[in-house]
Amino acid sequence: MLGRVDIVLLGRVLVMLAAINVGLALVKVNQLVRWLTPASMPPAHDLAGVVVVVRHVDGVLRRLPTLPHGRCLVRSLILYYFCTRLGYPVQISFGICRRRDGVDGHGWLVLDDRPFMEPGRPEKTFLPVWRLPNSPGSDFANEGDSLAPPVFFAR
Repeated sequence: MLGRVDIVLLGRVLVMLAAINVGLALVKVNQLVRWLTPASMPPAHDLAGVVVVVRHVDGVLRRLPTLPHGRCLVRSLILYYFCTRLGYPVQISFGICRRRDGVDGHGWLVLDDRPFMEPGRPEKTFLPVWRLPNSPGSDFANEGDSLAPPVFFAR
């Protein structure tokens, strides 16, 4: 049975899931990350809080049949929102790899240049090609607003 705190967190995860899917339909990923980035980074909370958020996000995403913008992108954006508010200056890394039938893409969180709360080792399979924000707490003013991720990240 979920406690009151878990129900509130689950509600926040569902709101962010909806907001991020709408946001991805309307703006570029870098603009959405700009909106999700807190004005200032709070002090880091206990890592156990992040683990609870990851459990809720993964539980919700596991129950959805499909997502219009890809599970890994949506997961990374939701976790980016929560982790930065818990004081973890994560970034979203985007990588590509060659498959027999073409090219595949994946997005995951990184902290201190290492995958963060990501199952497996994506950097072993995917060549990182893009990271948002460019540096934790970076000012987006000098980032190319016309920069958009390759199409396969948004599908």
